[in-house]
Amino acid sequence: MVEFRRISNIVIIGLSGTGKTTSAKFLSELLEMKHVDTDWMIEKITGTSVFDFISTYGEKLFREIEKKVVRSAAKQRKQIISCGGGVVEDVENIQALQNNGIIFCLWVDLDIAADRLKASYERPILKNNIKKKLLHLSRIREEAYKKADIHICTDHKSAREVAQEIFTIVTTEKSIKKELFGDEQDSG
Repeated sequence: MVEFRRISNIVIIGLSGTGKTTSAKFLSELLEMKHVDTDWMIEKITGTSVFDFISTYGEKLFREIEKKVVRSAAKQRKQIISCGGGVVEDVENIQALQNNGIIFCLWVDLDIAADRLKASYERPILKNNIKKKLLHLSRIREEAYKKADIHICTDHKSAREVAQEIFTIVTTEKSIKKELFGDEQDSG
């Protein structure tokens, strides 16, 4: 299922509206692993929201900070990393995350994503015409998303159900389980 490599982290990528951050929170509880979110890390460093930062300083500077945050997070061990949707636009980000983690890509129907995002906080890149922008971003990022190890469709699933699906995969797939947990879960 997953090519052999060192796996210490669980990484979750996908478009906005797929449920990455919320699913990662629930997964963190299930696995009793630390959860970090690249957008939250950027907000902590910059002292402002992602939306305000991009509005003030632009996406280019945001992506530079994001790259440093991704490299830092990828070097850590035993954590769940939820990534901003655009992390995949930089091939070095994906390489850094793959070096020490298994990557799950969450997919969702664009109509469902648009509905989810309408009820969500402001997304700087999706401010107006949400579905049209999601379609554009999905086309730009599709090839990068396809490089993920495991793909999960989140249509009509709650974040808890997605977290449970990832939990089941990482605790039952022997090669993944051994890399993530060593011998500590052999009895389960």
